[in-house]
Amino acid sequence: MPANNALRVTELDFDAIKSGLKNFIKAKPEFLDYNFEGSTISLLLDILAYNTYQNAFFTSMIGNEMFLDSALIRDSIVSRAKMLGYTPRSARGSSTTLDVVLDDPGSTPASITIDKNEEFTTIIDGVTYTFVTPQAYTVYEDNGTYATTIKITEGTPLNHKFTVNDTNPIRYIIPNENVDTTSITINVREFTGSSNVTNYALADDIFDVTGNSAVYFLQEVANGQYEVIFGDGVLGKQLDNLNIVEVDYRVCNGKITNDVSTFTPPSTLGGTTFTYTVNTPTSGGDEVESNESIQFQAPKSFATQNRAVLDQDYKNIILENFGDIRSVRVWGGETNDPPVYGKVFISARPFNSTFLSLSLKEEIKALLKQYNVLALDVEFIDPTYLYIIPNITVYYDSRLTSLTAEALASSISNTITDYEQDFMGQFENTTFRYSRFVKAIDETNVSIENNSTQLELQKRFTPNFNTSTRYTLDFGNSLVSCRNDGSSTIVSSSFVVDGFNCFLDDDGNGVVRRYYIDVDGVSKVYVDSSQGTIDYINGIITLNSFAPVSANDNEIRVNTVPRNNDIQVDKHQLMLFAQTTFNMVNINTNVVLPTVTVNTIGSVTQINETSLGTVV
Repeated sequence: MPANNALRVTELDFDAIKSGLKNFIKAKPEFLDYNFEGSTISLLLDILAYNTYQNAFFTSMIGNEMFLDSALIRDSIVSRAKMLGYTPRSARGSSTTLDVVLDDPGSTPASITIDKNEEFTTIIDGVTYTFVTPQAYTVYEDNGTYATTIKITEGTPLNHKFTVNDTNPIRYIIPNENVDTTSITINVREFTGSSNVTNYALADDIFDVTGNSAVYFLQEVANGQYEVIFGDGVLGKQLDNLNIVEVDYRVCNGKITNDVSTFTPPSTLGGTTFTYTVNTPTSGGDEVESNESIQFQAPKSFATQNRAVLDQDYKNIILENFGDIRSVRVWGGETNDPPVYGKVFISARPFNSTFLSLSLKEEIKALLKQYNVLALDVEFIDPTYLYIIPNITVYYDSRLTSLTAEALASSISNTITDYEQDFMGQFENTTFRYSRFVKAIDETNVSIENNSTQLELQKRFTPNFNTSTRYTLDFGNSLVSCRNDGSSTIVSSSFVVDGFNCFLDDDGNGVVRRYYIDVDGVSKVYVDSSQGTIDYINGIITLNSFAPVSANDNEIRVNTVPRNNDIQVDKHQLMLFAQTTFNMVNINTNVVLPTVTVNTIGSVTQINETSLGTVV
């Protein structure tokens, strides 16, 4: 009987490897009728299989780590990304701006200087975090007043010094994790005690670098640290022996310090007392770029080639440099409606809010100027939101689960918030699939028999109070002309006109009306039977000469019912859940759990930063 000389060498399973070895030996004539299970040879096969398994696993890992897509170890991912010219984004400290008014120190100087690294502090969950001025500010006297706007950024200022040694070269590694690389400043002193200091800038584009350029390069190395690399005299200026490299930087805490608006200030700024106002809550804080993000962004950064020409170029640059931005949409002015030539329009949503702060918009504009090849103006369009309101009734069989009704309700709440996180709130999510949503609820637990879900749509806007203004609310979806119970499809929040708490509805024939509730608490008293119009087919509500005096939270919410349950959005519009509620019905006892409210993202009111009266 000829021996079977075919061994499968691609197995990565221990038992399969051992089985293959056993079958190989069994085929040999000298091992016929040999007991492979109860003999010493079984132990030898275990050893051979284990050794083969180790070698196969090691070879597989080496192969995986050689490619960016399949690498698992961060050092390998960073190394592969470096070959594409990509430096992973560091942790970033959050920041905000303050309007500061300094008190006259007494001599009325022409200017007062606010030093770099003046410290403000805040406390989050019992932990103190430091915010500092990232640069020095000069405040000039203006009619006896010293006022300016300053920026403060989270992070602890640190510095490190290296001595250049030609005979024993060292690596210039910043010995800390969570370094905010945007805070790094490097000065090279000629020698210890010398006043001859040269400032080195980060080299973003090697095409502008010569052999005399005072630049440095930056790369991530092991343990999340960063290494500073200097030129060799051909690509960047070379350091001289005994030069002193002075590195100043901040170590930050990332996202945890976002959304802060209360600080403990220093006793003085520029040597004098002062008052200040926080313009917006802090934003922009972010963690070190994740492995998955590096694998996603590095090839796109390479394709961009340090220039912004195509829509995707702008998007890649923004996502690469601003890790706290969740989603971006970019379109050229020629595709705008109406066309606006010579402009690039950008709409973006951050992770921790629904709108970009004004300061963050300015930072993005300043960055894009470095990459903008064409003479195009960048204009931000705040995203508009279409809020979907699900009213859900869940029917479950308590005999099929050990969970309490409250625990099951908590699981359903998690399903709803996860669905919003995964399938909504990003520009790529242009369609809400009703069947997918109700299926996700049904699959939360085996005890759920089915659910009945009714949808409403909501638009929110901030009116121009006391000024007659025309507003257009574009729902982007066809609407029903009346609800199932025959009532008006439009339901609005209250607003005040002429001293009355008023509301909006429609007559089912395309006319929007304004009314208030009579003293009986039920009857509607219409004070304007032609406040506007509603186009049911195109989903557009128009309010004419609308001039409320006030409204709750300074905004008005208008609800209506879509004709189809699959909801679509276009352009710079995003979808979120709002006011999501559900009831749970035990089909065995007919007991109904009290209404459960789900804390979705859209449940948080956010007011658009655009000017009052703008069409939304």
